[in-house]
Amino acid sequence: MTRTLVALITLLVAPVLPGRAQAETDLVEWSEAYQVTLSDFRSAATQIHPKLPGSSMQSGVRLGFGVQMSTAAFMFTRNFNPKVSATLQRSAAFLTAPDSTTAKQLAGLARYEFDLTELYARKLRKALFENKKTFSDIGFFEPYFQELQAEMAAESSRVANVTQMGQDQDKLREEQERVREEINALSGFCKTCKPPKKRN
Repeated sequence: MTRTLVALITLLVAPVLPGRAQAETDLVEWSEAYQVTLSDFRSAATQIHPKLPGSSMQSGVRLGFGVQMSTAAFMFTRNFNPKVSATLQRSAAFLTAPDSTTAKQLAGLARYEFDLTELYARKLRKALFENKKTFSDIGFFEPYFQELQAEMAAESSRVANVTQMGQDQDKLREEQERVREEINALSGFCKTCKPPKKRN
């Protein structure tokens, strides 16, 4: 009997539907064209009201890694690109703001976080590709996942701080452009891409 290895290291696991169907689902897969809008903040905690004393935001963005395959298949797999996801769960996304201007600024920050998550998804795909050996144990990915998750959280906090939670639009634009440049530099590690043949 074939032994099956299962690894689900993710904050979110759910089916993602392509194309038009994806627009109606709770889970949105990252794409360069997708724009986070106020309609994505579907949690019941979302409020825009002048009596609110301040503002807050939880983007609902997640970095996920899931593998389910036989031991033999795992041994000979090097390309884990399709197994790593950057997603936005609309039902988990919320914001609170005293007015629509602040709410839109928070949505802009959420878009940055979505891009940042895709960047770290690509970094994880690259790390898995470069470090997976034929006889690697299923747990080989854990240190890379944990290290990159921590880096991503620190970077997210830094940008939230320097942009004053998205209020400094010029600074946010600058940070977003930088992240997009880094995403493009890792073009061989998009979810549907084949990694470059040579390991750097």
